[in-house]
Amino acid sequence: LHGGPEGFQNKVWESREHEGGIEFLYYSEDGEMGYPGALKTVARYEWTEENELRLTITAEADAPTVLNLTSHAYFNLNGEGSGTILNHTLKFNCSEYLPTTPSQIPFGESEPVAGTPMDFVNPKALGAEIKADFPALNYGKGYDNCWVIDGYEPGQIQEAAELYAPESGRVLNVYTTQPGVQIYTGNYLGICKGRNKKIYKSHGAICMETQYFPNHINEENFVSALPVSTLNSTSHPSSDKRETSLISLGVSIRVAPKPIKTILEFLRESRRLLRLVFRLPEINDSSLSQAKAIGSLNRLSPNFAFISSSSLIMR
Repeated sequence: LHGGPEGFQNKVWESREHEGGIEFLYYSEDGEMGYPGALKTVARYEWTEENELRLTITAEADAPTVLNLTSHAYFNLNGEGSGTILNHTLKFNCSEYLPTTPSQIPFGESEPVAGTPMDFVNPKALGAEIKADFPALNYGKGYDNCWVIDGYEPGQIQEAAELYAPESGRVLNVYTTQPGVQIYTGNYLGICKGRNKKIYKSHGAICMETQYFPNHINEENFVSALPVSTLNSTSHPSSDKRETSLISLGVSIRVAPKPIKTILEFLRESRRLLRLVFRLPEINDSSLSQAKAIGSLNRLSPNFAFISSSSLIMR
């Protein structure tokens, strides 16, 4: 599922600042890890003026190949070393999920979430049913499945999920052009030392991995990257593929630690919370340009891990 032991997450990517964003580039030789075709992949990160982090992944191959790219960033909206994410509430634009084998390979038909612990159509705490006796939860020691985004249209960006931390009031919205979102609740964390030497315990963070359905190459019923992208078409082997995911950060009006009396005070509070989420350095009013904000992002690891090391891309 992760592209093999030497997948893209274990490679050193080239990087540059370009046109107001940060770009990471990796060139995969023909035959690397058994995949056909030479492949060039660019992952571009941008901040927007609306506190949105946009990830656009573009890939180009010189021969038909198999490709399914995602980000494996971990999030804890209460900050590093603040315990588990089991009190975070999750809302999904997904009424079906992909069942798996005991080895967690998706197969067969997607199934309705209604009446199961997989149902997040309405907001629900991640810990509410994570210990339920249910095959998907037993296989993964928690949530580690792919959900089917309702109303998927190729190339159309739409909301996939909303994550909310009642303790901090922070809210994170995920938008994507891809048909699925894999949720992983850090079930096997516990031996991971993150930034500032913090040890992340089981369920200490959550990943929301927008992607095509895992194992779609072997399942005719799954939405596949193969027919929708000319990258994998024998008639256009050198065409490219582009997918976008967008993470929007903010503070929910459901929690108001103190009244915000002016627009200026609101902006300062939003900036402070953004620094807390990403551990960005202090910035003053004269350095709020997008270029300098991107400069702060550039000091983050290319692994795109906000609280601990994690993989960026899997082929």
